Amino acid sequence: MYKNLNEMGAIYGLKFTAHDLLSNSRPSILLGEYIHLHYPAQEDAYHASVFSAYFSEGKDIGQSKILADLLQKLGIDSNVLANALNDPACQIRMKENAQSSAAMQVTGTPTFFIGNERIVGAQPYPRLLAVARRALGLDDTNQNDF
Repeated sequence: MYKNLNEMGAIYGLKFTAHDLLSNSRPSILLGEYIHLHYPAQEDAYHASVFSAYFSEGKDIGQSKILADLLQKLGIDSNVLANALNDPACQIRMKENAQSSAAMQVTGTPTFFIGNERIVGAQPYPRLLAVARRALGLDDTNQNDF
């Protein structure tokens, strides 16, 4: 799996590190919601740093120390983490996002909706292109050809 991810990510400068760690992502998601609400200019940088920490560096993004370090690198006081984990607005946003995802039958990430098709997981470009072509009516190939 990581071989394919690294091949697909190479053109974007992305590196994936093989690890067996399955982090509790709840703290990092709540922090992301807090940053969205209170530090919107830092939101993209935050998401990129969490992605890199987990997928490239193999760090446990469920650990407060890891998240505090990411905040400091972004120039945000690490005490913001405690606020984020206890902020009712962030908890509501996270719950609403989870409910929307469940309603749309999102079971993994990434999930793409193209036309009437749901594509789950990292997929090769030809697969995404074929689905997009079908959605545009440019190709009537059966969706199970991949």
